[in-house]
Amino acid sequence: MLFKSDLKELKFRLCYTFLGFVISVLTCYIYRSEVLFLFTKPLIMVMGDSLNTSFIFTHLIEAFSAQLESCLILSFILSFLPLLIIQLFLYIIPGLFLYERRFLTLFLLGTLGFLSFGFIIGYNYIVPFAWKFLLGFQLLPESNPFSVVLEARIKDYIDLIVNLTYLIVFVFQIPFLIILGLFFNLFTIQFCIKHRRYILLFCWVIAALVTPPDVLSQMCIAIPLFLIIELTFFIFFCCFNQQNI
Repeated sequence: MLFKSDLKELKFRLCYTFLGFVISVLTCYIYRSEVLFLFTKPLIMVMGDSLNTSFIFTHLIEAFSAQLESCLILSFILSFLPLLIIQLFLYIIPGLFLYERRFLTLFLLGTLGFLSFGFIIGYNYIVPFAWKFLLGFQLLPESNPFSVVLEARIKDYIDLIVNLTYLIVFVFQIPFLIILGLFFNLFTIQFCIKHRRYILLFCWVIAALVTPPDVLSQMCIAIPLFLIIELTFFIFFCCFNQQNI
């Protein structure tokens, strides 16, 4: 009976999550022009003139599918994912010990914080730098006998910006992987501090993989990531009273 009661509670919580997601998708679709503008804003700002910025579609359903995809992605980020985390947290936490509750709460808050930080960095800085770099390969008719200019397909553009943003957000979850490794004693804080030069190299390699070959874009990933990892070491060191560096 207890098992059935737990399954019933879990089913209701998942239904609430799904219902909230459906409402969010419908709301976003009503304002689909504004939602699509959020995705295209980085490119529009780089090109400098929103009146002359246009996207094309080559299939009859492509414009519809691009708008629907943007609504689904935004609803997933703003509605489904937070609701799912909250509902699962409320479902699990009554059966945990006090120290487990504290660890899970701090872990979830930290994860959401780093997700938000990675999204802000990616959307406001990395993606515009990437678009600016790639637009530099255009050949304008003023200085060339022919022109090579951007006429972006809206579906391809949505897929590209989503994939790039996801990669950047994932990169900023690396500090939490380090925290898990430290918490489960896979490696020690002394080992990490001793080999921090390799961690700096690792940050630059990761930045080079997820950004275009633009030094400024790579710096926007590598430097904040390294500082966050260093802050992670410091907080972990202070919380667990490590004395020997």
